[in-house]
Amino acid sequence: MTALAMSKEERRIYVKNIEKHLRQYKSYKVAIKNLEKQLSFSTALKEIPDKQRGFRIQHPLPMEKIKFEIRELKLLTESIDEAIKDLSEVQKQYVECRYFNNWTISKTALEIGYSDKALFLIRNHIMDQLLIRLGGLSYME
Repeated sequence: MTALAMSKEERRIYVKNIEKHLRQYKSYKVAIKNLEKQLSFSTALKEIPDKQRGFRIQHPLPMEKIKFEIRELKLLTESIDEAIKDLSEVQKQYVECRYFNNWTISKTALEIGYSDKALFLIRNHIMDQLLIRLGGLSYME
């Protein structure tokens, strides 16, 4: 279903899902770094014989699972980066304040210099664009 042909209820659900991903954006970035470190450590650890390591690995770390998670998180963050790249400066500032920093509407309005009501219109315009630009991301849980 395209963003233009969805019901109000479907739109509401997809918007909430996009907002969830936007709020988790910074956590996704940190997770990528941590998973890449784990992957690097696991690879190096496998190359050291048990005797030199001083311990035995009971269950090898699921390298493929870590790689998959990294790819999935990179897909999410890169998709978000690409989708917000062409937003106006005010829209980018709204996304940064409201979602990346988890600020309230009031604090965001104060920072950007718009009324709460105007921010509601800005949010709707942003979501209209992101529903199209993010496509399948709005379906990802």
